[in-house]
Amino acid sequence: MSKRVLGIVSLLLGLVLFVSCGTDIVSQRAKEYLSLIEQGEFEAAYSYLTPAMRENMNMDVFNDYMINPETNVSISDTGIHFDVYNSRVFRDGETASVYGLLTIDDQEQDFRLPMILDDEQWWVANVVAEQQSEDYKGFYITDKLRGESLDFFDWMLDANTEKLWDKSSKRIHEEYTIAEYKQLAIKTVSGKTPREEEYVIMIGPAFSTEPEYIDDDKTMKGFVFATIAIGDPETSEQKAIVKADFVFEENEWRADFAYLEPFDIEKHRKQLSE
Repeated sequence: MSKRVLGIVSLLLGLVLFVSCGTDIVSQRAKEYLSLIEQGEFEAAYSYLTPAMRENMNMDVFNDYMINPETNVSISDTGIHFDVYNSRVFRDGETASVYGLLTIDDQEQDFRLPMILDDEQWWVANVVAEQQSEDYKGFYITDKLRGESLDFFDWMLDANTEKLWDKSSKRIHEEYTIAEYKQLAIKTVSGKTPREEEYVIMIGPAFSTEPEYIDDDKTMKGFVFATIAIGDPETSEQKAIVKADFVFEENEWRADFAYLEPFDIEKHRKQLSE
């Protein structure tokens, strides 16, 4: 992997400012958390997570993120190092993003660590630092979108077009009637649901941008990679990789597609390199 040019280009077309007021405290908290991860002090690092995260995730689950249960090798054993950019802290009210450079095995990767202000203290809002997509600059790995997309893909397997329609973007609602959407969204030759036809959807990584504001409404763009297969996705000869676009509207992630098509990653990467 080639070395990245240090620094993050503003994603919000000039609307976002990297402010200094209060960001020293944010970056310091992020540095402390990441330093504890580097040192293998996972119990201490756990205490930096938001109260809501700790309420829904016990220490054992947190350790599963830090230590490979199969090899018993922890993230700290890999020699990972996080270098936080002091001048690259984006604060948006009670949320913030800390940017930096992750180094492991002599390879470098830009990352983002989201933070939340709660009860006058800054807390880490994601267990792991979100790495920037190599192919989509300005998009960072996000567990939140990935988690919220699980229900949507389940509804696809069950052909639950009512819920799919309700969780689709404004753009989809403007371009299609609900009748047109139902014809496009879920189709099988037999008329059975995809799940009944033994279709399986294996969710891959999800990526999102930083938020921007349109008429005071917060919005973000994101996408999720997934593998759709008949039977076991690992061994099936009938499978395809898809890229599902999402948009953050009305305080939740909504699907910004009516149907999924196979996505050729290698072709896409070739186009980017030309």
